[in-house]
Amino acid sequence: MHILLLLEDYQRRKRLEGQSPNTISNTTSVTNIFARDTGLYDTDDWTTDAILEWALTRREKGMKKWTVRGNVKSLRTLLKHLEEGMKASHRVELHRLKTKRPEQAPRHCPRAYEVASIIEAAEEPEIKVLIAALATSGMRISECLKIRSENITDDGECYVNGKGDKDRPVYLTRELGQEVKNLAPDGGYCWPDPYNPSQPLPRHRAYYRVKKACRRAGRPATTQHDMRHYYATDLLRNGAGLTHVQHLLGHADPNTTKIYEHLLEEDLASAHEEYSTKVWTKRFGCTKIEADDET
Repeated sequence: MHILLLLEDYQRRKRLEGQSPNTISNTTSVTNIFARDTGLYDTDDWTTDAILEWALTRREKGMKKWTVRGNVKSLRTLLKHLEEGMKASHRVELHRLKTKRPEQAPRHCPRAYEVASIIEAAEEPEIKVLIAALATSGMRISECLKIRSENITDDGECYVNGKGDKDRPVYLTRELGQEVKNLAPDGGYCWPDPYNPSQPLPRHRAYYRVKKACRRAGRPATTQHDMRHYYATDLLRNGAGLTHVQHLLGHADPNTTKIYEHLLEEDLASAHEEYSTKVWTKRFGCTKIEADDET
């Protein structure tokens, strides 16, 4: 089957199922790139080895492991649609395209003083408000950028459109909600694209502005998504249940939310190390490490 016919059916069905527009767009883009690079525009010509060879070539060109893994996963998704949705056959062995998740760097969960320093380091007032909104609501940056001031209540509540095209409520403080609304007095997007004010600021531009503030604050490893981790762990520290955190973050799978329990455990261990060292030093006049060395 020619990829144009396959993609047309895939896009139509996934829109009806409420699939994320970003996921549909990404799968379409990856499929077109694969066909262009290999010259295989008909799925009857696709083979497992052709896909794996293409993926290896992209890695050799310096593409990141996570990106290439996502590319292969997109092709698997499309072939599964061909197999299950369109009842058509293909020659690819899907089980051979399953790749092991690359080792992920430990998640960083900033503390309150770190978040405050990043907000302070941001140069543009609207980016200060953006970081504050991310850290106190748990929104993904793509969700936050689509907020229109007309949709925020006086109490700071609004609805955002998240993954899977699902709406959920988010809660800002009354004061912060008013600051966000003041960014767009006309009721439009609170963070508009300066080149096209009728559209929200593109995610990659917002990402780099937040990243710039993190670097200025001396925390280059911190990202905009770490503000979401901060929000989740702060809720758990203050006694919120996992079910509540799951709904506030917009997680479809409760197992996704459980990762924050591990973050909280690491956070507690870090806090213990930090404050026990201070207590030891105050009581004995040296650090525990120095005391151990002397013995």
